[in-house]
Amino acid sequence: MAAPATPLQTALERRLHPLSWLFVLLGQLRRALLPLVILLVVGGRNDDYWELLIIVVVALAMAAYAMVYSFSFRYRLGSDALVIREGIIDRSERHVPFARIQNVSQRRNLLHRLFNVAELRVESAGGTQPEAKMSVVSVTDALAIEQVLRQRAPAGTTGAPAASAASGVEADSGEVLLRLPLGELVRLGLVSNRGTVAVAAALGVLYQTGRDPRDLAWVAPLWQAAERFMGQWIGGHGAWTLAFSALLLLLLITTVLRALSVVMAIVRHHGFRLELAAGRLISEEGLLTRVRPGAALSKIQRGLIESSLLMRWLGRESLRIDVAGGMVGSKETASTRFKWLAPLAKPAEVDALLARLLPRLNRQRSDWQCLHPHAWRRLAVAPSVLLLVVGSALFGVAQWQGWWDAGTARAAVWPLLWLALWALIVAHALGWARFTRYALDPQSLSFREGWLRRRWRMIETARIQAVAVRASPLDRWNGMARLCVEVAGGGYDGSSIEIPFLLAADAHALAAVLRRRAEDPRVFPAGQRAVELAGSDPTRVPLG
Repeated sequence: MAAPATPLQTALERRLHPLSWLFVLLGQLRRALLPLVILLVVGGRNDDYWELLIIVVVALAMAAYAMVYSFSFRYRLGSDALVIREGIIDRSERHVPFARIQNVSQRRNLLHRLFNVAELRVESAGGTQPEAKMSVVSVTDALAIEQVLRQRAPAGTTGAPAASAASGVEADSGEVLLRLPLGELVRLGLVSNRGTVAVAAALGVLYQTGRDPRDLAWVAPLWQAAERFMGQWIGGHGAWTLAFSALLLLLLITTVLRALSVVMAIVRHHGFRLELAAGRLISEEGLLTRVRPGAALSKIQRGLIESSLLMRWLGRESLRIDVAGGMVGSKETASTRFKWLAPLAKPAEVDALLARLLPRLNRQRSDWQCLHPHAWRRLAVAPSVLLLVVGSALFGVAQWQGWWDAGTARAAVWPLLWLALWALIVAHALGWARFTRYALDPQSLSFREGWLRRRWRMIETARIQAVAVRASPLDRWNGMARLCVEVAGGGYDGSSIEIPFLLAADAHALAAVLRRRAEDPRVFPAGQRAVELAGSDPTRVPLG
């Protein structure tokens, strides 16, 4: 639990924490660790010590840089800007206006928590790096800086009360909206595939280094025992027993991977808490590294709800948002960027969060509209053609190698397998087209899609930055088009909303309506979010 913020004397210049040089040095060593290890391992003869000498010199240079950087860093919270001075020989002074500040986030790993300090990052609109990275300040100062930035931000920026009022949300003071207990974290791990991704990444690293996983000290005994067991088992049992054993092995591997996913979910999201304070959202999570990102309600660009088949079995969904700013593609700020409103929650809780924080975005609506009547055919064309080409090639190889014998029962395996895969493709296309819908009203554009894994994407029409209609040759042949709608800063997975397989006339009509709303000067009266006047545009684009 974070300590309460205390008043900060903002008129005076302040230094970083006295131990800042240590954290800067550790950061430098972490980035240079791999080259130094390669130099030490791949170096010359054993009786040459110049590699060690180079490492010592580099470490001393890094320590000197860390001390100079830390003791020359000054910051001051002025009346309208954050002022930062750094450097001794080459000095620089930066003024970051409060109006430009988009997000303020904290990051605390185990060492930070041991010394009760935090790394504070201040992000502004534009650029690929944080405007200010204070490594490190005390936790009390970090919370006080956040409070000052929130109080002095003008309307429409980081956490200003006016921004929350324009969003239809009352200015609260540290109200907790959502917590994730341990049971929810276990469910989150079960529905995620982080364990599989981590194992695949580890195997990729071993492959790139040329090492066989069976050569690892902890893998070799297990592999040898498995080989002996499988050799004895295969030699004395029939096909059904072997199939049952393979099924048990698959179940064991799946269990291990899911258990790893649960551990990773607990490490990443432990103690997750979502708060609303003066129109600003703040989340805090993490077991080893504690992160505390924040975002103003006025900067939320898009809402995204996801629900996999396993999630629906457990009665859970996830809700995340895109926040305006220039750090979307920055790897440095990926871990501290505000993203989750609810990593996992019940559908009723997700709808309650939307109603409270983004009242204009609503998925429980009755005006969902269909795509082109033949959208499922268009979706199934490409995989069906690919299946036909690959199946024909495999059939040709089987005949060439003599594997195909028309007089045996195995001859029916190929067409039956092809038909089963094609039926799966058609079932996916039909299920996707049956669920996929879009809806447009004067306040928002919503799009839902999926079959086994479902997604709802929702944006306010006032947030739209660009609208485009695209059509491939196959789309034009079927009288279809694709509508692409983007907001400032884009999204985590490409375009903000992309609606495929629309009737071409409907796609152009939708684009015309959205362009008029995006260009309407009434969209941002006095710099605030506003609802378009009722009756200025139809609430529903008529289908052809």
